[in-house]
Amino acid sequence: MPSRRHILWGAGAALCVRPALAALPIPATDGLSFRIMREGTRIGTHALTFQKSGDALNVHIEVEIAVYFGPIRLFHYNHKNLECWRGGQLVSMDAATDYDGTPAFATLRRENGQIVAQGSKAARYDAPANVLAATHWNKAELLGPMVNPENGLLLKPNISNAGPDSVALASGAKVSAQHYAWRGADTLDLWYGADGAWTGLTAVTKDGTRLVYERL
Repeated sequence: MPSRRHILWGAGAALCVRPALAALPIPATDGLSFRIMREGTRIGTHALTFQKSGDALNVHIEVEIAVYFGPIRLFHYNHKNLECWRGGQLVSMDAATDYDGTPAFATLRRENGQIVAQGSKAARYDAPANVLAATHWNKAELLGPMVNPENGLLLKPNISNAGPDSVALASGAKVSAQHYAWRGADTLDLWYGADGAWTGLTAVTKDGTRLVYERL
């Protein structure tokens, strides 16, 4: 993996400059987090932190999952990601994943108006100029091609608007949200509030297990 990913979470991580913050769905609290549920048991957390300095923005993402049978850990997953935005555009992403002991990575760079992508499953390539990382916090990803932040592969899922719905929060309360179905190599369902904020997600794993994201 490129060595720069090892300093993503350091105190000296540099901010990008001059993104159009108002165009992005940044929570008022500058944070967004979910508990990840599997068959009624909490197995992990997905947390996003929005770091602003003037009109600059970094989005830090961290996902931790661990599945146990009694004291024995059967599976673990860790994902760390840093997105940088400028002028209303994604200008870079650096992501590193530990998938049950198997490392993976993905990077994006905007260079001369073109997005250059690469990852553990993708040699360096020119991605579409309007590509976004499939990190779900920004509803705009549903409008075009995406890059898988785990491995750098270009994604073109079939996205359909499933209509108005309600989704349960971790507190047990339900909120109104727009439901979108993501079908392709992955099976996801995503919910976004009227303000565009990411509100919920379900995913079906390769073994058929259903994971549920409940916003904290």
